[in-house]
Amino acid sequence: GGRNLISHIGEAYDALPVDCQEALASERFVEGVFFQIRNAGGELDPYQVVEIGSDGRRIFRFTARGIKKQDSDRKRDLLIAMDKSLQTKAMVVDLHPGDLLLLNQRVMTHAREPLGSPQEAIAPESRRLLRRLFMNYGNFI
Repeated sequence: GGRNLISHIGEAYDALPVDCQEALASERFVEGVFFQIRNAGGELDPYQVVEIGSDGRRIFRFTARGIKKQDSDRKRDLLIAMDKSLQTKAMVVDLHPGDLLLLNQRVMTHAREPLGSPQEAIAPESRRLLRRLFMNYGNFI
C-alpha cells in the first residue's frame, strides 16, 4: 500500500536541456547493487542512462540510488537533474492492500513514499509486501 510516484522516463528526459541529455547518453554511471537475477539480461555496470537500440528506440536505465555512488560531481549533478525532472513529471498512485501495479521499467520509473517515520516502527502487518517479476521478451517494450 501507500503512495507511489510513477513517471514516464522519456518525457522527463526530453524535458532536460540538450547538453544534459547528451551527457546522460554518453557518460557511464555505476549502480553497485545487483540481485543475481537470472535470465533477465546481463548486468550493466557501468551503464548509460539512455542508449539508442539497433531499431532506433531509446532504452532507459535509471535509479536515484546511484546518485551518491558516482565518482564525480558532474555525474552526480546529471543524475540529480534527471531525478528532479522525473519528480516534476510524477503522477501519484495510491495503492491499497490487494492492489497490483505493473510497470515496464524501460519506459516508466517508480518510487515509494514512506509509510511512516521511522519505517522500522511500522507494524509488520501494515508494511508493504513487494514482489518483483522480471520478464524477458527479447525486444518487447
